[in-house]
Amino acid sequence: MAQWIILLMIISAVLCFVVIALAVDRGWMDPIDNAILDSMGETVMSDDPWGPPWFEETVVEISALGGYPVIVLATVFAAIVLWLASRRTGAVLLVAALSSGALASTVLKLAFDRSRPDFAEPMDRTFTASFPSGHAMISMVSWMTLAVVVSCYVPRRGLRVFILCAAFLLAITIGLSRVYLGVHWPSDVFAGWCIGLAWAGTAWLIAHNKIGVYHERVY
Repeated sequence: MAQWIILLMIISAVLCFVVIALAVDRGWMDPIDNAILDSMGETVMSDDPWGPPWFEETVVEISALGGYPVIVLATVFAAIVLWLASRRTGAVLLVAALSSGALASTVLKLAFDRSRPDFAEPMDRTFTASFPSGHAMISMVSWMTLAVVVSCYVPRRGLRVFILCAAFLLAITIGLSRVYLGVHWPSDVFAGWCIGLAWAGTAWLIAHNKIGVYHERVY
């Protein structure tokens, strides 16, 4: 039953991405994106976004958690630990999920080639197209896949749920930070979440079929 629920989540996430991608391609999302950003006022409409300087710096650092340097290092270190602990399926799954997700993100960006928001001075440098958000997608793929693999070796169900929820909330926070920094349209981030969740869900199915779940009772 759980696997059917995950499969349904994957299909729903893919369909949501397709709908958003179609709307972006036709220009239907432009009024919605602009309305959302306009409602945020100084957060993205000026060079002095809402909040004190320490908050701005905090958002920049949160955004960095979805960047390739942090994610690649975390994935490599986690994969090495799993490999040395003879959990090689988990190690391979982590590397495969990140590599394939990064490739998919690059291909999608090249295919849509959407321009970034240009009405505000962004607080972060960018080098690629806007749609979908690479930070939103890759953070959802990497952190959720890491959480899924780790949870396979955790005996307590409550702790497994906490790990998965924490990874999901981290990915959501990273995506929101990209909008605050003025480097992405809201639809970019939502689309990144959708396709990233579908990717992580696929990894979830593979992990539970190849690794299983640790059931040893802990007192």
